Amino acid sequence: MQVQIDPEFQALIPPLSEQELSRLEENLAADGCRDPIVTWQGWLLDGHNRHVICTRLGIEYSTVEVELPDREAALDWIDANQLGRRNLTPEQMSFIRGRVYNRSKKSHGAEVGGRGNQYAEVKDQNDPLPRQSTAKKLAKEHGVSAATIKRDGKFAEEVEKSPELKKAVAENRSVKKVKKEIQKKNKQDALSAVPSDLPTASGRYQLIHSNISAAEIEDDSIDCIITDPPYPKDYLDTFSALSHCAGRWLKPGGSMLVMSGQSWLPDVLARLQESESLTYQWTLAYLTPGGQSVQIWPRKVNTFWKPVLWFVKGEYNGYWMGDVANSKANDKRFHDWGQSESGMKSLIEKVSLPGQTILDPFCGGGTTGVVSLQMDRFFIGIDSDKESISKTANRLEGIPDAKLVE
Repeated sequence: MQVQIDPEFQALIPPLSEQELSRLEENLAADGCRDPIVTWQGWLLDGHNRHVICTRLGIEYSTVEVELPDREAALDWIDANQLGRRNLTPEQMSFIRGRVYNRSKKSHGAEVGGRGNQYAEVKDQNDPLPRQSTAKKLAKEHGVSAATIKRDGKFAEEVEKSPELKKAVAENRSVKKVKKEIQKKNKQDALSAVPSDLPTASGRYQLIHSNISAAEIEDDSIDCIITDPPYPKDYLDTFSALSHCAGRWLKPGGSMLVMSGQSWLPDVLARLQESESLTYQWTLAYLTPGGQSVQIWPRKVNTFWKPVLWFVKGEYNGYWMGDVANSKANDKRFHDWGQSESGMKSLIEKVSLPGQTILDPFCGGGTTGVVSLQMDRFFIGIDSDKESISKTANRLEGIPDAKLVE
């Protein structure tokens, strides 16, 4: 029977390195093809590299035909055969197990047992014997847990979507490292797409590439500061710098709203009160989107809100306000720690009026600036990261002009 090559079958086989191919060719040339090539209905399942070398060098080979019910069974046979190899890395094994799991789910539908009980053993109404879930069945076959099989499935989905990750698995390179390289390249591409001649200042906004302590802002010139500094413990000094700068920059009676995590909240509060010019006014609740809680593992808490600390320079003489702000959706498109435009709008309208100037000393991806301009305010943004400044400039330039209140 003539051997036929199926591209999908062939793609399941991790390619050999140049050294491995060279060694295989030497062995075949010296000893011949001692192991038969495996086929199904004439389609090659195992022995692709041997088949190529033997065909090129004119080396005779034998075949053995396996009986399988269908094409899906052939795909499973190839993966099971690969999992029997001793030289697979843990990532390669995880990828292949996940591939088998995903293929099985696709073929047989959702997990047996229903959405809320994926590991359960249940009985089909026409079958008196219990059936195992897909994950549990594969876990037993491969000597791992059902949870591991499910993680393998997610890992395989991620790898299949990315040619770079798929190549990394095949070449025994760290997927985690390659993912970081891809992220870095994507950031560089995004930055290179920003026109180099974008303005950092206009009649409506000004952007400053600097850390907060070195930024030059006129004293008593800012109506309102709204910002979201980094939350980790390593950044607590940032809140001290913010306190001292805000005490100089804010106009008398001006407000400062500072988002904060809760793990180091007592320390944050203490540092924000270092400036004698600032008075603690209140703590607002910033509600994050429903069902998207953040897990704070060290504290064993699922949090659905974050505090917004309200300080005033001197005495507050503004309007009454409600102490809850709402974010309708997460938005990490422009910065890993970015907030949504809906959340920023909720804060800006509480403490400022059209025509006033808003400052964000940690502007990140520029969301505070975008909403400020949309709401007819002036904006000043500061950030120590040049990429963030460029990205913010790109976003602000695209906002239509508005008639600012004099």
